[in-house]
Amino acid sequence: MPENNTSGQSFQSTQSLSAESLGGAQSFGAAQESVQNEQHITTDMQLEDAALDLDAVLDDIESTLEENAEEYVNSFVQKGGE
Repeated sequence: MPENNTSGQSFQSTQSLSAESLGGAQSFGAAQESVQNEQHITTDMQLEDAALDLDAVLDDIESTLEENAEEYVNSFVQKGGE
């Protein structure tokens, strides 16, 4: 009956390996989720930066229009074959 003992040890080793594999999969899943969260935060920050840049451009246009709207608009009028 020593064979049964050996197969029992083999079964326990397989269970142990499966548990380790599951633990590795869980930690991989957690790491993947962490990366996705960081990417989401980075994307949000990029969107905020783009919104701030757009606001700065719009503020510049607004201040220019307040000073001399006619000159600003005339700079966009095509002349000749432009």
